[in-house]
Amino acid sequence: MEFYLDLNDKRIAHLNEELKKRNLHTHSINDYKETTKEKVFVFSPAKKWSEEDLNNLPNNIHLFCGNINPDLTQILKNKNITHHNFSKDEHFTMKNAKLTAEGVLALLISGTEKSIYENNILILGAGRITKSLAVLFGKLGLKFSIATFDKTEFENCFYYCDKNFLEYDFLKEIQNFDVIINTRPVLFLDQEMLQKILPNTLFIETASINCLSITHATHFNYLPAPALPTKYCAKSAGKLILNKILGELNLWT
Repeated sequence: MEFYLDLNDKRIAHLNEELKKRNLHTHSINDYKETTKEKVFVFSPAKKWSEEDLNNLPNNIHLFCGNINPDLTQILKNKNITHHNFSKDEHFTMKNAKLTAEGVLALLISGTEKSIYENNILILGAGRITKSLAVLFGKLGLKFSIATFDKTEFENCFYYCDKNFLEYDFLKEIQNFDVIINTRPVLFLDQEMLQKILPNTLFIETASINCLSITHATHFNYLPAPALPTKYCAKSAGKLILNKILGELNLWT
């Protein structure tokens, strides 16, 4: 079995080291050569795939990566590519969300001039990253609230903190927050809404799709921060990817 890795990603670089420790053959994707051996290609969970990218892949391979546009999955079928989707693995995504939360904490510490205990924090969304942030912030005793657009999740938010918002109710109090963290991968804040945010507010964007137009984010500190595990805990993230691969391919020894 031959492994071809996108070594431009720090997580995958650490994965490379771990695979070599297990005497598995690894190469850069740039060094691909046709072989009769079973082939495994590994890319960052955050990689955005185009039609050209998929067409350039060899046939008959295992492909480890994140989501691929459903409109492009026929290409995988035509090329007999087995897609191992990191994002469909609940264990992987929850562990990765915890690593993301650690990265957010690092940005909180470095991104404001206040102690983290003096900041009032608003988290937008109620998915895995929000839950990981809520658990972490709760253990640290930080002051935070959650805004969700899901009525069921709204009720669950009160397990983590006492003050939460449903849908756009948070806009009435948005000026009270020193830090805003978005986890929702969808554009849902327009220019009029953003004008309510005070200058010097730190706005951390963790989602893969921005929740706002960057051209409207000029009067506060907007910080795009996708793929935080790569920056702050790449080695741990690499081991997480390793465990996924070993499990999927039955390579545990």
